[in-house]
Amino acid sequence: MKTGPSASPSASGSRSGASPSPSASAPAGADAAPSAAAVPAKPAEALTALADAERSLAEARTVALAGAPRGAGAAAGLRGGVRRRPRVPADLDPGSRLVKPEPSPAGRALVAAQSALAAEHAAAYGYGVIGARASGARAAEARDAYGAHVARRDALARTVRELGGAPRPAEAAYALPFEVRDPADAERLAADIEDRVAGAYSDLVRAAEGGLRREAADALTAAAVRAARWRGVGVAFPGLTERSAGARTS
Repeated sequence: MKTGPSASPSASGSRSGASPSPSASAPAGADAAPSAAAVPAKPAEALTALADAERSLAEARTVALAGAPRGAGAAAGLRGGVRRRPRVPADLDPGSRLVKPEPSPAGRALVAAQSALAAEHAAAYGYGVIGARASGARAAEARDAYGAHVARRDALARTVRELGGAPRPAEAAYALPFEVRDPADAERLAADIEDRVAGAYSDLVRAAEGGLRREAADALTAAAVRAARWRGVGVAFPGLTERSAGARTS
C-alpha cells in the first residue's frame, strides 16, 4: 500500500491557524500604519497646538450645525453633555432692551392723573350716600361738593386722553370705610373722602408740570377746604393727612 507524502512542518504550521506576519498579509500597495502624532517638546508649542485643535473642532461643529435641522444642535449639545450658561431673564439683564426704563415725566403725570380720576369716581359715589343721610344746610353742601367732584372727574378724563391714556372707568360700587347711619356719619364720611381726594391731587402736583400742575394744586386746595368745613377744623398741610394716616396703619 502506497502512503502519501508527509506534510512538512512549515505547511502543518500554516494549516493549524498560525497568523501570518503583518508584512506577509498586507496587500500590495497599502499604506503603512500611521505613526503617533509628535508631541511638541516646548510648553508654548503644546499650548499652540491645543488651541489650533480646539479651533478646528469648533469650526467643524459650526459647519455641522449650520446644515442640521432646526433643534438638532440643542439635542446634540444635550447628548454630548454640553453645559450651557443659564440665561438671565430679559427684565433682569442690564444689557437687554426689555429692561423697563424709568417712567418719563409724561408717564408719571398720566399715572397720577389716573389715580386722581379714580379718587373722583369714588368721591362722586360717596357723596351720593352722603346726600341721602345729610340734612338741612349740610345736604346743600353735599350737593355742591358732588357737582364739584363730577366736574373735576370729567376734566381729569379729558386730561388722561390728552396724555395718551384711556380714562379709568368708575366701579359699579365702592366699599365705604364705615356704615353711614345718620347725619354725623355722613359728615365724617365727607371729610374722609376729601382727605383721600386731596392725597391723590398732591401726587398729581408732584408729577405734573405747567397748567396741569396748577389745576391739580387748585383741586388740592378745594378738597382741603371742604374737609376742614366738614370737620369744623383746619388742616395744616393739605394733601398729607391721608398719607400720614396710611403710613400709621401700614
